[in-house]
Amino acid sequence: MNYTDKIRKLRELAATRRHKIDLSQLDGTRRLSDAQMDGMKRYLDRCPPLANPLLVSRETPVSAAPAATTPARPGFRPGTRVSEPGMYYNRGRVFKVYQSVYGNQGLRAKVFSPSEINPRTSMAGAWTAFPAALGFLRAEDEMTPADSIEFEKKYGFAFCTKCGLPLENDLSRELRIGPTCRSK
Repeated sequence: MNYTDKIRKLRELAATRRHKIDLSQLDGTRRLSDAQMDGMKRYLDRCPPLANPLLVSRETPVSAAPAATTPARPGFRPGTRVSEPGMYYNRGRVFKVYQSVYGNQGLRAKVFSPSEINPRTSMAGAWTAFPAALGFLRAEDEMTPADSIEFEKKYGFAFCTKCGLPLENDLSRELRIGPTCRSK
């Protein structure tokens, strides 16, 4: 098989596969070695086929559909993702986002799970790790004093809207922030 036949076969194979090869390499302006062409063929053989190769041209990217026609994922909301620790209220649940002191020291998230009263903290529930929350929480979900009041009416106790610790005194309950976070 001569050089032009090999290039033609590679172009035909590339037209039927989902790949990341720059097709300008196959336009004939630069001569490829046999090893390079064999490597491309092995790569293309491993690539998945296109859905319908007759309808999709490799000259235009497969994902070139307009964004307006692409349906959004269920529950997806545009906005800025959470980038700092704090308390967040989303989907009727309270989330605590905090900075990890171990590992990569990135942000972590916990969700408040209502349950029986914890005698140590006098809270009717517990914080449970919820790593997936960082995927859907947005900066605009940051807990407001109104969210905190609604939560207190529902569960019978209040906590700091910055760190999530239970609020003990009346001034803290009124301001919805504990004395330690208030001094920062």
